[in-house]
Parts: sequence; structure tokens; C-alpha cells
Amino acid sequence: MPELCPGCGSAKLSKLGEDITETLEVISPTWKVIQTVRERFSCRACETITQPPAPFHVTPSGFAWPHLLATILFEKFGQHQPLNRQSERFAREGIALSVSTLAD
Repeated sequence: MPELCPGCGSAKLSKLGEDITETLEVISPTWKVIQTVRERFSCRACETITQPPAPFHVTPSGFAWPHLLATILFEKFGQHQPLNRQSERFAREGIALSVSTLAD
């Protein structure tokens, strides 16, 4: 809010309202690899090895997080986008996911 009137320099300003302008912007999806480091420790007294448990995965020994799986399934069944086209789109975005990996 301005302190003084730009026309006369008076400090007696009151708000009349506001104008809001909306713009729509698309930002492409961001890919990130999340690494979980689980340190292993050995007890020098009892020689027991300990390590925190692995993080939960939706599929056994899978690398995909739930959001990626939901995106693949939505595009396949909701948008009728075949897996080969999804694989090509992912490749353009720098992610190499073969059709067989997507199908599994």
C-alpha cells in the first residue's frame, strides 16, 4: 500500500477495492530420485549388526512410488494412453522406462 498520494502527496488514502488478474501456467512434471540411506552398525561388544528397516514399497522390490503408479494407471485407463506412448513421453522428459517395465 502506498504511503502518500502520487498526485498531491497527501497521506489520507483509503482503499476502494482491488483488481485481481489470474493467469494460467503449466509447469511440466518434475522427476526426482529419492534415495534412502540406511546405515548399518556393528556392536563391538556383542558383534550384533543393526540396520533400520527399509521404507515401504507399494510393489515388492519395486522402485515406483504411489504417485508414479497412479499417474501410469490413470493415463492408461482414464486417458486411454497406451504404455508405448507413455514410455515415449517419459523418454522425452529424460526418464527411461521401457514398456515391459510399465506393464509389470
